[in-house]
Amino acid sequence: MSTLHRSLCCALFLATGCQSDPVRADAVAWHAGLSSLMAENTSLAFEFQDLAVKVKTKNSKVKAEDIADLLGGPLVQTAEELAGRVPASRPETPEFQALHDELGDIWTERAQTYGKVVAAWKKQDREAILKIGEKNLENKLAEDWFLVRTNEALEPHRLRIELYPVSPAQ
Repeated sequence: MSTLHRSLCCALFLATGCQSDPVRADAVAWHAGLSSLMAENTSLAFEFQDLAVKVKTKNSKVKAEDIADLLGGPLVQTAEELAGRVPASRPETPEFQALHDELGDIWTERAQTYGKVVAAWKKQDREAILKIGEKNLENKLAEDWFLVRTNEALEPHRLRIELYPVSPAQ
């Protein structure tokens, strides 16, 4: 059973009124919201990887001046929209809230970083591009640590968030 399926089953279980522990109920609801966000995040990661392959391929036909346009299109917009949707699934339990707010900060920073790299490519500022690349790696590491701590918080409730969830169709 995929993470998405487990999330939907848990949400259905909650909707039927079978939960009496409010922290567990909050954990299940938060898990469902995060699972949905993580699925969208996976799509964004694949878009970014596909773009990186186009740019870094040895025989790439992508010119340096075109990279800003490729990055500045739907990729930045998707990152901004995803960061903007994080508050909608904010849990009520303080421990979960702190983690959730951290994810919002990480994804907001990522969207800003994507925007900055577009500007750097437009200026063809190699130094700025490299610095922004380092910042992007820091954001990725922060996201990984978020996931570790989130799964530790969800473990007593027998829930787990997958960074790259598999869709039911796969």
